[in-house]
Amino acid sequence: MKDIHALVQKKIQLDAARAQKLGDLRRAAITADFFIVSEGERFGPRAAELAQRHGERFAIDAEYVFARLARLREYTQLLSDLRPIERAKFRSDPKLYGLAQWYLQQAVELLFGTGAYLVMALALPKPEAYHDILDAIGKHGIIDKQLAYRLEHLASLRNLLAYDREQTDIDEVYTQVQTRVPDLLAFADQIERFIGADTPA
Repeated sequence: MKDIHALVQKKIQLDAARAQKLGDLRRAAITADFFIVSEGERFGPRAAELAQRHGERFAIDAEYVFARLARLREYTQLLSDLRPIERAKFRSDPKLYGLAQWYLQQAVELLFGTGAYLVMALALPKPEAYHDILDAIGKHGIIDKQLAYRLEHLASLRNLLAYDREQTDIDEVYTQVQTRVPDLLAFADQIERFIGADTPA
């Protein structure tokens, strides 16, 4: 176990130094490359995965999580601003539809990315698939299980928005804009409460 701790520590130091050389202070601040889930969903070599195998957990970077949640709230507000638009107008205006696609994609990536970060930081059992991330944190009381269930199917929509946007259904996007804003805000609220309770005073 001592050798494992030494290996993890060395990995963190090397990655943090590399990140600082690249000028990416945020990456260095969250102990470099142990698990990075950005809007591009990058998964690099990660010391946290090694620690996770042995039941170890990393300290949660509350500042990092709160920053992600603040951005999630921003995109959620932008989505909320589109809710009063009637379906017919939404369908007929490519600019409105394009904005909704972009805002929704960013919100969903922040949603799942934050969940994935917590899975690794807390050394929770690794989800089998992308859409299982929220279920993993729901089972451990980080968010409400029913909320996790309602948000899980956004994983499939996210894949279309990210990789095959032309195949997304306009009515599906409109429906998600109309119905998912409260759930996205609830996710942010519940994560903030969990982090607040988990962070030493």
